[in-house]
Parts: sequence; C-alpha cells; structure tokens
Amino acid sequence: MRWMGIVLGLLVVACSRLPGPRPPATPDVEASHPRLVVLSPALAVILRDLGAGKLVVGRHNYDMVFTDLPACGQQGAIDYERVLVLQPTDVLIEWGSQPLPRRLMELAETNGWQVRRFDLRTLDDISGVCDELQSLYAPDRPGQTLRAQFEQSLFARPGVERAGRVLLLGAVDPPTVLGPGSFHAQVLERIGARAAVTEGGPWIELGLEDVLTLSPDSIVLVRPCAGGEGVAGVGESAIEMLGSLSRLRLGAIEHGRVAVLDGELYHTPSTAMGRFAEDLAEVLARWGGEP
Repeated sequence: MRWMGIVLGLLVVACSRLPGPRPPATPDVEASHPRLVVLSPALAVILRDLGAGKLVVGRHNYDMVFTDLPACGQQGAIDYERVLVLQPTDVLIEWGSQPLPRRLMELAETNGWQVRRFDLRTLDDISGVCDELQSLYAPDRPGQTLRAQFEQSLFARPGVERAGRVLLLGAVDPPTVLGPGSFHAQVLERIGARAAVTEGGPWIELGLEDVLTLSPDSIVLVRPCAGGEGVAGVGESAIEMLGSLSRLRLGAIEHGRVAVLDGELYHTPSTAMGRFAEDLAEVLARWGGEP
C-alpha cells in the first residue's frame, strides 16, 4: 500500500498548486493616467475642448458631450455605487456655495479620490477653469491655451451696437429674459452690444405688456436643441418661433430684427459661450449694417 500513499501525497501537492478563484473583474486602472468622473456638464465641455476626453470615465446625468459613458447622477443625487465601480482617481464637481456631500467626501477619503470643486458663475470663471483644467489634465496641449482661444471670441465687434437695444430671451411662453448676471448678457456686453434689460436677475419672466413697454430694437431667442446649427433662423423664419410675441407691434418684428440661436450647448456655462458669442455677433452685425 506504500505506492498509494505516494500517489495521494502527489495529488495533495498538485492540488495546492492549482490557481484559486479569480477576483471579480474591475476596470483597468492605469496609474499613469487620471480617471475622471465629471459631475458637471460644463466641465465636460471644457475637458472635451482641451482634448482630455479620453480621461473621462463617468459623467453627469445631463451631460451632452460624453453620452456613451456611464451616468453617475446629478446635483443632490449622486450614484455612489456607480462611481465606486468606475474607480476614479479624480471627481470633478460644480456645487455652488453649499458644503460638498458628506458621503462623497467619506468615500473619497476611503478610496483615495481627489475631489476637485469648481465655480462657474462668470465668463472670467470659465477662463480660470480653462487654465486650471489644462494644467491638471492637458499640460502638453500644443498651440494656444484654451483660455486664449476662448477669450479671443469675446472681443467687441464694430457695428453690433447699431443693432440697438437687444432683448435676449431664453423662452417665449412666458417671455423670459436672459438678464444681468446671465452668461448670455455678459457675452452681449463683451461683444459691444446693448441690452434691452439692464436690471434684475439672470432669469426674468415678463408679460406681453412688459415686452411692449420695453420696445426692443432687436430680439434674440436662445433655444438650444439637439443637433442645433447655431443660427436656426433670422427674420421671418425666426419670428414664427416667437409664439404669441410674434403678434406684438414691435419695431424689432416689423423690421425683421429677430434671430433664434439653437446651439445644443448654448445654455451650458462653458467654452461653448465662445461659439455663442460668434453666432450672436454675426446676426447683430447684419442688423448693424456691417458685413
């Protein structure tokens, strides 16, 4: 029976050398490259424009840039389980003045995430965030900085002031003005045009009588839509999109000084405001008599 003992011994040794069960599959994390969960549609636009999109692994629910990536929630409703699965190195967030979520900070400390908080309330904020994100995630980007490219679109254009008092609208039912403090009003000022509304907040609802009283010289409706062309219509084609406003006796309507801008990201406070500035200046220059 001695040979049976030898065989059993060999079996025990062989079994001890068999590989154990494999651990659950996890995302391929490369230590040399950041993995970004970006909980802000605006920050996503800037990262895309920097050419750093390959670093993004998770997005905000309403992100319109990285739509093929997993959605990780939104302000006040972060999907922490999804974020954990994605194993980020950095979580980028836009959160206003309120304290960051306690759960997010606890998980960040446990898992070694770097939570980076950004504030995007003005055009100058956008410029600053361009610099910060480029230094962090695209330091070797060739050519001009993204900040320089963005700010080049915000210069004063000769002739746009002759478009008169411009009523910037974000909606028509009810008429809602993109007023002082909005990115749109800041762009209007930077390119050298005059706003019809100079007091109030960034989002002001008006009645039809209020619009008649304002009597703007030009009307621009900013109405983003998926696949928007930038300038959706000027003159008669734009007036048809004004709803009940189109029936008012206004100089802007009688002279066809109405435009609709529909760029998909034209309500996203980011480098997309550079393209918005170009389209806005183009239609105002037409009404100002400039080529």
